[in-house]
Amino acid sequence: MKSFSLTISHYVNSVLTTFDITNLIKDGVTLSSKRTGSPASLKFSVVRNLILNAEGDYSGFAFEEGDRVILTIDGVQMFLGWVFTKKRSKDQIIEVTAYDQLRYLQNKHTYVYSGWTATQLIKAIAADFNLAVGTLRTQGTFCLTGQRTMLSFWTLYRMLFS
Repeated sequence: MKSFSLTISHYVNSVLTTFDITNLIKDGVTLSSKRTGSPASLKFSVVRNLILNAEGDYSGFAFEEGDRVILTIDGVQMFLGWVFTKKRSKDQIIEVTAYDQLRYLQNKHTYVYSGWTATQLIKAIAADFNLAVGTLRTQGTFCLTGQRTMLSFWTLYRMLFS
């Protein structure tokens, strides 16, 4: 059986604090991903107000939408994302859904560009939404010119690179 851990990072008094919530998971975790066009999601439930901080104290910590979530399986980080939704039941169980950064590519935005390479466009989108980007290699020297109005980034990507 594989071992896993789940942590949530939250700012407390302007200090990023990481809380280990592995022992508070109710009914396991569900990690889902698709090959393309959708972000990975992580769903789990925890008991409200019994979250273990890095020092091993149960502090009544309340996490928020936007907090970072990391799932590690057998010592390998399998998911890095952010809390998007929380739903509390009458039994004080919090159902949580987190998405990886690809969720932000579902946002809609308008770009006007002239003479940009695909790499420049990708870097502009990533910078606008504080997304991490690895090494980008320009394939060829084609340039993009135009305006795309209120399209999701996934749609824009398919239009430009299909």
